[in-house]
Amino acid sequence: MQGTIRSLTTAGLAFLQDRVRAIAEGTAAAHRCTAEVTFPGEDYPPTVNDAESWALARQVGAGLLGADAVREMTPIMGGEDFSYVLERVPGCFVMLGVGKPEIGADKGLHHPQFIADEAALPIGAALHAAFALRSLEALRA
Repeated sequence: MQGTIRSLTTAGLAFLQDRVRAIAEGTAAAHRCTAEVTFPGEDYPPTVNDAESWALARQVGAGLLGADAVREMTPIMGGEDFSYVLERVPGCFVMLGVGKPEIGADKGLHHPQFIADEAALPIGAALHAAFALRSLEALRA
């Protein structure tokens, strides 16, 4: 059997792995069998935004797009290798909305019929540049 385990915290991931191991081994023992539980591959740490970086991103986004266009997302269970960067340097993972039902851009990223509203791409590029410039200004201050 195989599957995926995800958590919003590193401690939560370790807890879940311990529980999976205990339940599998206990269930096997109840049936006079054994179970070998392994977790191959990478355990991606959670992607946790730095509070100051998020404040800067929110301010930049609001300045370019208006405050109503910027919002904090609820945590999601995606696996993201950017989490390794955030373990070493303060940063912020930002998502750009590319959905637009009027043009059929209404499917999720991993859906086979996903399309992006390409009109959002120049906005993303402008935000990216503005984040970089404001971050550099903050370093000089």
